[in-house]
Amino acid sequence: MSNSSRKIPYDNTPITRDYNNVASKSSSKKGTTGFFVVSLILVITAAVIMLVLFTKPTSSTIYANYYINASDSVSEIAANKAKLSAVCIGVGGSNNNGSFSKDNIPTFNQMFTNVASRGSGVIISLDKHNGEAYILTCHHVISSYPNAVFVALIDSYNPIYAEVVGYSAANDIAVVKIASDQLKTTISVAATIADSTYISTGDVAIAVGNPQGFGFAVTTGHISRSNIMVSTNSNITIRTLQIDTAINSGNSGGGLFNKSGDLIGIVESKNTNNGIDNVAFAVHINTAISIANNIISGRNLAYAPAGYTLAVESSNKQFVDGKIYDFNKVVVTSVSDSSDAARAGLRAGDLLVSVKHNQKLINFNTEFIYDEIKYSIALGDTVEYVVLRGNTTKTITFTVTSLAA
Repeated sequence: MSNSSRKIPYDNTPITRDYNNVASKSSSKKGTTGFFVVSLILVITAAVIMLVLFTKPTSSTIYANYYINASDSVSEIAANKAKLSAVCIGVGGSNNNGSFSKDNIPTFNQMFTNVASRGSGVIISLDKHNGEAYILTCHHVISSYPNAVFVALIDSYNPIYAEVVGYSAANDIAVVKIASDQLKTTISVAATIADSTYISTGDVAIAVGNPQGFGFAVTTGHISRSNIMVSTNSNITIRTLQIDTAINSGNSGGGLFNKSGDLIGIVESKNTNNGIDNVAFAVHINTAISIANNIISGRNLAYAPAGYTLAVESSNKQFVDGKIYDFNKVVVTSVSDSSDAARAGLRAGDLLVSVKHNQKLINFNTEFIYDEIKYSIALGDTVEYVVLRGNTTKTITFTVTSLAA
């Protein structure tokens, strides 16, 4: 914003003086003194205004119409918050002394030049006291060299060896762990996890990663579609967010953030076909974090099968708080007789209202809701559905007795 449009709020009430017959009889010395005082006040006021105009504030306060407009600065502030949880990843490679490994860690420069491949990641759990962190990334980033994964923090030039904790190739999600004294003093933080259930087309989408393997970079765009199934060149089909945010090789595994700087997805791929521009994809964070929590907890990577199939009966768009949301009526089309849901009384034709697990209640506004929590469900857990059957609301509760790989 140019200097000409800046407005500094100030008290513009004019200085008033009481002129009366008594005052008019005052000596010229008093009049001169009064004039001097008023002049001094005006000079000081002008100096203060000039100081405010041309001195950049050092606090984090946002001043409307002052250098940056509050609404225009949201992405900038969010991007800087997002960078604190971002990491660059280097995988494989070698130098003149042999292959990189836990005992032969590349230098910062080598990690961006000599490794076999480069990607990104985001810190989802950080224990500064013990110097440990868990990092979420894509499986395809680390799959070729799982014993030679290295991580660079936003404020460090010393790469850290990373242990692969686990992964889901079917969802292209992996978790790696780092342990280093660097984590005790770093400015890095764990990402704030958002709820990707209510992401809407048009929302701000900020990617932080390692495009082209050149180091940390930020790109900003929007959510193009909130739910789209994508088949990748890794021969997997996954549900994603489509974004127009600029994505390039090396961004894979990096975080996708909203206008508040909260994590909404993991950047997974882009469409590289001829004639296609700015079409990239990210795994919903609800799905990714569900898988990550499963991996970190040490459970086998298995999920509780739904035991039913669904269809969208109708879709209703609503304008809420300045955003357009899709509210779908999701109906059960079939139920497996051997499933826990069937034994609890779920029937074809039931309209799904919500599902509750681990004290978290999620409304069934899309047919993909169960996919977001299924990896976090363990044997013996309780799942509670609220359904509408005809004009009657029913609660169906059951205990999970089996998992699928």
